[in-house]
Amino acid sequence: MRLVRHLILRRDFAVLVIYFFLALIFTYPLILHFDTHGVGHGVDDPAQTWALWWVPYSIFHLGLSPLTSDYVFYPTGLNLVAYTPTFLNGILSIPLQFLSSVVVAQNLIVLFALITSGYGAFLFAREMLMRCHAHNDFAAALAGAVYAFGAWHINYLVAGHFMLLSNEWIPFFALYLVRLDQPRWRNGVLAGFFVALTAWTELTLALFLAILAALYGVYLAFAQRRVLFSKMFARNVVALGIVAGIGTSPLALNLLLDSLRYGYYLSTGVGRPQIFSAELISFFVPSAQQPILGAAANALTNANTSYAFIGYAVLALAAIGFYFYRATHGARLWLGFVFIFAVLMLGPTLIVNAQNTNIPLPFALLRAIPVVNANRYPVRFNVMLMLALVPLVALGAARVLQMRRGGFVLAGLIVFSAFEQLVAPIPLADLRVPAAYQIIRDTPGDFAILDLPIGWRGSITMNGKLDDKAQFYQTDHHKRLLGGITSRIPQFKTQYVTTAPVIGSLIALEEGRQVDDARRARDRELAPAVLGFFDIRFVELNRALTDSAVADYAREVLPLTEIYRDETRIVYRVSEKKSAPIISARDEIAALYFDDGWGRAQSANGVDYRWATRGDSAIWLPLEPRAQTITFRLRGAHARQAVNVYVNENFVAEIQLSDTWENYSLPIPASALRASLNEFVFATDTSTINATRVDDYTIGDTGVVSPVDLAATGAGFDAGKFGEIFVAGKNVIENKRGYHLVALNPQTGAVERVALFDTLTDAHESARLAQFIAELPRGEIVAGVAVDDVSGKLQQTAVEALHSIGVESDLRFQFRAGQALIGVKGAQPGQALESVDGRLPANVSVGKNIAGDRAAFALAEIQIEKR
Repeated sequence: MRLVRHLILRRDFAVLVIYFFLALIFTYPLILHFDTHGVGHGVDDPAQTWALWWVPYSIFHLGLSPLTSDYVFYPTGLNLVAYTPTFLNGILSIPLQFLSSVVVAQNLIVLFALITSGYGAFLFAREMLMRCHAHNDFAAALAGAVYAFGAWHINYLVAGHFMLLSNEWIPFFALYLVRLDQPRWRNGVLAGFFVALTAWTELTLALFLAILAALYGVYLAFAQRRVLFSKMFARNVVALGIVAGIGTSPLALNLLLDSLRYGYYLSTGVGRPQIFSAELISFFVPSAQQPILGAAANALTNANTSYAFIGYAVLALAAIGFYFYRATHGARLWLGFVFIFAVLMLGPTLIVNAQNTNIPLPFALLRAIPVVNANRYPVRFNVMLMLALVPLVALGAARVLQMRRGGFVLAGLIVFSAFEQLVAPIPLADLRVPAAYQIIRDTPGDFAILDLPIGWRGSITMNGKLDDKAQFYQTDHHKRLLGGITSRIPQFKTQYVTTAPVIGSLIALEEGRQVDDARRARDRELAPAVLGFFDIRFVELNRALTDSAVADYAREVLPLTEIYRDETRIVYRVSEKKSAPIISARDEIAALYFDDGWGRAQSANGVDYRWATRGDSAIWLPLEPRAQTITFRLRGAHARQAVNVYVNENFVAEIQLSDTWENYSLPIPASALRASLNEFVFATDTSTINATRVDDYTIGDTGVVSPVDLAATGAGFDAGKFGEIFVAGKNVIENKRGYHLVALNPQTGAVERVALFDTLTDAHESARLAQFIAELPRGEIVAGVAVDDVSGKLQQTAVEALHSIGVESDLRFQFRAGQALIGVKGAQPGQALESVDGRLPANVSVGKNIAGDRAAFALAEIQIEKR
């Protein structure tokens, strides 16, 4: 027995050695630049390498959880669980980063992913061969190589998508999934363990494992009920569930809390299906990165072949394997899975020749399942397709080797497969940090820098323009960044930067829009306070990527002194910063101070204020780390309302609010403060939105008083293209382009009619809008918003109808402007509440100007007194 185990280990070691050399070959010339370059085009891969660095830096240098970060997207921060940061790779790389550098660590992790994925597929293939009585280690090793080094996998390397390249734990899960029928509860434990490893590497892939397990359960229900209902299988399934549940619970809890706070944003946006789905032809045309066939493949089709091409040699082996072993359960099962995952790769609707036929496909069903629909790219099911092919390829190779001269035939297939699967050359990104950052790195302190160009990029959204390596350079200088790269991000965090003074202007210029002289003059006034708020001490300008309009604006508006210049970059020191000693809730600069737990600014009885909407609403204050007194002008939702105030998680005071405006002065000890932004959290109870009516409910100059709270926000194309109409705390419209109108009963506030009119593309929509308003009774309250753009086919009839509810503006000549309005049927033009804005979201309200049905307290002013 010991001799058998020794021989098996020798064979396994030989397989690992072969995979190691294949990994060096398929990543060539990486080995020649191992400590300075990373694989990829330098777009997504530098940020992926940043994620590797962030894990040990957050743990050992900051003493924080690596699951979140405010070192990018500062100060709102990121939930990195929704970013695909490969936490497990970061943990595995810790000793490598201590011994070497993050670049070397990332390159070793890449090799590890290729080798381990091949080895896992080898073990899985060997298991399936034994179950089909066709044991052959060479055939299993070949199947493992097909999985690890196929074009579908190497193209993830080319794209720098290390989170998808790191699918090495999936074959191990498949191995122990099929072993659940064995009387060893440890198989269930190990299956759950590999679910957890997969989740901590890339959460989307863990969802794929859940789908695979569900499909396997269906198969057992129809084909092997005896196994499904056996005690040993049940014990293993329970063990799998417990281990997987415990292992993934921190990630799941993190996403749950984030969704409760920001709403479910994981599936927001589906991208362009013709790019992120496969076509039928995709499976049969070589990758565009194939050095000889790629040009012809590109000329033949624009379909997504890079991640879908299977390979004719692979298909031949799979077909042979199924034909000769079709009587076995294993062959039939995995062939079925091949077809299922291939169909899922085709996306929600069938696409032919880049044209959407609108014929529905099964992937559309997955879009209806929460969490599962976080995978917005159907083609990513390629990993499951190739996994399902592994047993069939192994069976085919084993059968060919049994034929006369089968070795020569298989050798020919291997050579042909290596040719058609070849992806070359492998691009390398230079990850050496520019000398310009040395001054920033050598300046002590916790502060932020402003990289130009500046941008905030999600998987399908972009605000501004980005130097894709800027986030990676943080691994060297360790200073906070306003911008960054993520996958999924709540709407609030993009609104925060697009509406910020100075920062919003930079974004506009980066996107090719204009900033007028009046805005520039105002930005020049606010710039020292904006820079002081973020504690931006340096501005770094990439001369090759920064548009001249952005560079000119920065030099004109920002107080800068040039301290370094080379052929590619300029570094400026911020020569003037200041903090506002008094901040009013309506001040333009105040938009920076409030987190997502606050309503928009509003006024009543001569007081400007904002309502807190959560029991843990927070503000950020730029304070020096010394004793200070902060005075807040507050009003409670009810008398004797208790509020506990925390500064950077340190309890500092308990106050009782009056239901009238009062000043509350809080001495803040130096020990509670830090050099970067300080977070003040107000912990209190919340009340229903209608619990107090201290706000102004009069609708403009109409003389009509609304019976309910109304808040309308309409953002044009450049301001985020979104719309909300909150009636008594509930949003009653969908976020779609066009004019949204909501009719309310003037006595009860009940919503009586809701309609949408896309006046951008259809001239008939104006007549529908006019008819909608004409049918309303006199005195009816109407709230409305214009979202994205409504100007294209907007007609005079619609404009006149809007005049009849008190609206004065005419959006026919205001391209991409947003609008918000609250009027009354029968009012005169100009009497309604209305706002039109092309740069910022337009907003009007009566009552509480909040996006929700709860209110905590109101804040009007903040005064900072140094002691």
